Amino acid sequence: MKTSPRTLTIHDPDHRISLLSGPIDYQRILPAHCDSESENCHVHLTRASRIGCGHHANVYRVTLADYPFSVVAKVAVPRQAARDFLEHEAKVYAELPAALYSDLVIPRFLGYYISRNDVEASPILLLEECGEPIDPAVLSDDNKTQILNLFHRLHEAGYLQKSPFRKNILVASDSEQRFRIIDLGRAEKVAAGAPEIAEEMREVKKLLRVRQAQSVTQPDQS
Repeated sequence: MKTSPRTLTIHDPDHRISLLSGPIDYQRILPAHCDSESENCHVHLTRASRIGCGHHANVYRVTLADYPFSVVAKVAVPRQAARDFLEHEAKVYAELPAALYSDLVIPRFLGYYISRNDVEASPILLLEECGEPIDPAVLSDDNKTQILNLFHRLHEAGYLQKSPFRKNILVASDSEQRFRIIDLGRAEKVAAGAPEIAEEMREVKKLLRVRQAQSVTQPDQS
């Protein structure tokens, strides 16, 4: 299975990222090297393919040939601060340990790309599509434990997520109810045992409506 296209050809008929007419060539910047990669993939961005929007980015569902999982393209809105968030997020994904991907803590990171022929065009972050935002009202205690464990894994890897909102915790649409943390645009490095870790966990528990009486366990930190 190919994991990261070396280049992209972007088809942007609705001018989602550029005012240029015709295909736009993109080059992968991160990760710099991949064990398994394809030479080029065609990506179509249209108004109809947008599945999410935020203060700093829009998200589009895209189809990549020969990829066995769904993919999204995250692009910055036309502000420098938004581009900075997107670049920072890409660098975080590139630095995180492989186990967080293989253990389904975060989306698979396909790459961060910049345009070769339009300096005004937004960079593109390609990621695995991981489902829909959680609804805390319907989560079981086991679901909550799974999500808490995801945040523990991220903290153990040396990062705070910094925006633990329901829209940034996704659940797969299949019957397995697999959860994933997304949106690392504000993520920060953190030292083991730092008080910020406990603070973020309190925020996550509040979001998940974890009550003291509930038997939601946490993994051993030793």
